[in-house]
Amino acid sequence: MPKTIKSIVITLLLVVSLALSFGAGCTLDDRTLPSLGPGLDSIAEAWDLIINDYVDKDRLDTSTLSQAAIKGMVEALDDPYSAYLDAAAYQLSLSDLEGKFEGIGAYVAVKDEQIMIIAPIADSPAAKAGIKAGDIILEIDGRSASEMSLVEAVLYIRGPKGTSVRLLILHQGETEPEEIEIVRAEIEVPSVYFEMRGDIAYINITYFSKSTNEELSPVLQSITQEAATGIILDLRSNPGGLLQTVVDVASRFLKEGVVV
Repeated sequence: MPKTIKSIVITLLLVVSLALSFGAGCTLDDRTLPSLGPGLDSIAEAWDLIINDYVDKDRLDTSTLSQAAIKGMVEALDDPYSAYLDAAAYQLSLSDLEGKFEGIGAYVAVKDEQIMIIAPIADSPAAKAGIKAGDIILEIDGRSASEMSLVEAVLYIRGPKGTSVRLLILHQGETEPEEIEIVRAEIEVPSVYFEMRGDIAYINITYFSKSTNEELSPVLQSITQEAATGIILDLRSNPGGLLQTVVDVASRFLKEGVVV
């Protein structure tokens, strides 16, 4: 699995430009885990009571119980940008760094404890269905979005292309919500934007996906053809992405030394 830099791209998938994404790198080391404290003692005691004394042991699924315990602890943080992802959900989140994903095509964020559309991606299913900046998502396929974290909402909205999702939307300035059904599609999300500003080349890299280095190649060719006298490399608001891509892109501009 490629190393990643902490990313908050929430391209719905929508995009979590995770407002969403969020592929954070994970490392394992040989640190010793802390001994059980009062809080963990209570959890262990509750676990033993359920496993040993629950009346219908055949219904117990230890994997489901452990995941529910972890999810409960994360939810207790009361942080809309923190969420527990199981293995399947984590793999889905990594697709934010592929440069494309299957969903409705909109940027979302949390505002005033509500899931809000920041902007639909041009020509995306979301844009064609009438989703607008400032829309509030109240429900996703009948599930209330009020108790969802941003990550959870993104994962519910995203899905295989050709399938549909129903969103209960409150448009900005309206008092009555509207239910909108949107058919998901494959959404390509470019990470490199380029324009000439006089004789200066302006390059904006919004995040570092698998395709960023490839996207940069024709841009650098254009800069040579345009005989640019300078380059502005704009990384403002870039949340990160794949570490190897960062190294590859930096190597385009740094000719000496080791890129780390």
